[in-house]
Amino acid sequence: MIDRQGQFILSEGRGLADLGLEPGEVVGKSIYDIYADVPEILECVRQALDGHRVEDTIKVGEVYWNAHFYPTRNAGGRISGVTGVAFNITTEHARLRNQKFLMDTAAMLRSINSRDEMPRKTLEILHDIFQAKGALFLNHSSSDDSLKVEEFVGIRSSTMENSLNLESNPVIKERSEKLLSTTHPYFEKSIHEAGSVATGLTAAAGIPLPGRDETSSLIWILRDQLFSESEAHLLTKLGEIITGAFQRVEQFERTQKRIQRLSALHAIDQAITGTFDLNVTLNVILDQVITQLEVDAADIFLYQPETHTLKFGEGRGFCHTDSSHQQVRERVGLLWQVARERALINIPNLPHRRQTFVRRSLVEKEEFITYFGIPLIAKGEIKGVLELFHRDSLQIDNEWIKFFKTLANQAAIAIDNAALFENLRKSNMKLDLAYHSTLEGWVRALDLRYEEGQGYSKRVIQRTLRLAKAFGINNGKLIHIRRGALLHDIGNLAIPDSILNKKGSLTDSEWEKIKKHPVYAQEMLSEIEFLHPALDIPYCHHEKWDGSGYPRGLKEGRIPIAARIFSVIDVWEALINQRPYRDPWPEEKAVQYILEHSGTHFDPEVVDAWRDAFDIEPPQEEIKSIYG
Repeated sequence: MIDRQGQFILSEGRGLADLGLEPGEVVGKSIYDIYADVPEILECVRQALDGHRVEDTIKVGEVYWNAHFYPTRNAGGRISGVTGVAFNITTEHARLRNQKFLMDTAAMLRSINSRDEMPRKTLEILHDIFQAKGALFLNHSSSDDSLKVEEFVGIRSSTMENSLNLESNPVIKERSEKLLSTTHPYFEKSIHEAGSVATGLTAAAGIPLPGRDETSSLIWILRDQLFSESEAHLLTKLGEIITGAFQRVEQFERTQKRIQRLSALHAIDQAITGTFDLNVTLNVILDQVITQLEVDAADIFLYQPETHTLKFGEGRGFCHTDSSHQQVRERVGLLWQVARERALINIPNLPHRRQTFVRRSLVEKEEFITYFGIPLIAKGEIKGVLELFHRDSLQIDNEWIKFFKTLANQAAIAIDNAALFENLRKSNMKLDLAYHSTLEGWVRALDLRYEEGQGYSKRVIQRTLRLAKAFGINNGKLIHIRRGALLHDIGNLAIPDSILNKKGSLTDSEWEKIKKHPVYAQEMLSEIEFLHPALDIPYCHHEKWDGSGYPRGLKEGRIPIAARIFSVIDVWEALINQRPYRDPWPEEKAVQYILEHSGTHFDPEVVDAWRDAFDIEPPQEEIKSIYG
């Protein structure tokens, strides 16, 4: 209690010791002198003397107080002084503050989905919370059992070695503990020697972050004052949150990578099933290899069993193309070692193998450091070799190796499929040639039966294909039109020579036999499955647009288009060439005949296409129809 002038009248309570006072010690002294360095208390006293009740949280030293100040009045109701009551809330305040730190930290880390962003952001958060002089993020390297600095905040990178040996560092060596806090002189010595601006730094706390595959990371917070018990507790809880955040981000990135790799495999599958062009498929595979495995370059060599060589197939990411990418006959070097041993080979430092590495330009010109080679095997047979090159060291794990092998399997399947297709294509080509030779043999036999007919079939085929293309028939159907044109009169094999080569007019009986040759053709060829699409011409080329043709009297659009096209060429060739029963017509006369019978004998659209395709000009004089 104080009077109106600020003199202490009463001071009691256990909390006075936390203020550095003894009960009764300040009686008679001025509050303005005792708390001159705590302006918050003096301000509360002034407000109480003005008649206000005041409640506030005040920090004195390291202790937080919940303080209540209210005016004291005399019998007349006038303000005679101030009464103040304070409660030590340091523990509760620390708990609430720590809780806020934990919630804010968790919220900030949840917004990060990249492992690369995590170290820097984490250090910045811890640096602010603990008002540190510096913070470092270190990764454990199992190869040399050291901790390598990945990120730092608030202190120069030279403050601590880039690689900290666990055995020589008595503080970091104890990283297995949940929390490390020390004033070990190692820190003062190392920081002083590094020329840090934060000289005299003697306190540190570490947060171990357990990782996968028995690897771990470590965060160090460096200060020039010790960590309190409350801060140690907060640091432990923050470590749990940070560990969880790293695990979440790493799991997120692993999931994303798996999705990307599945998409890559899907793209390769589509390439394998969507095209039989091996170069296209290999390009897709190499694109995915470089993207998903994050290497600078890759190539595929194909094994040639006929010559026992490895031939360059495709490559990506190379700056120079030279003798490194050609047929490799000598069974030496890494390429052949991979193929011969049928095993994955990794060379982490190619320059050290410069003298024994056969394709030296890949080291000298391309400056590659890391090499991976894997055999491409399908159905137990070597199909080639997939090579990876990188101009730096590669950080790989089991999943990387597993995916690399999967890509190699896909490449082997693609090569095997392409080889199967090529063999099938060659077999089909041989079979097709055999079929065609047989058909031509039949037609030659038929041509020999005509006294003046040799060479006619070849001319008809060429002109029919020309007109079919002009009429817009696609390439897939041209092969059937060609076969149909070749076999158009095959039914004449069933007609006696006496009728076929008769020089005079045919009797009605003979004419009826002639008109049956399309039916004979259909009966002869229908049993041969691959000729079914070619039957339109042999069976229907004597049908007429107006329905007056034979053998079935088909009309207009019911006549197959191939037959409509062929009939124009067939009549044209028949008119302008020698026949046993008449001499050839002049071309002008033959043109006039076809034009006159457009819309009766012939499809008008086909006739128009014929005129365009062969640059036919209609004759000036009219010629009577005498054909048929």
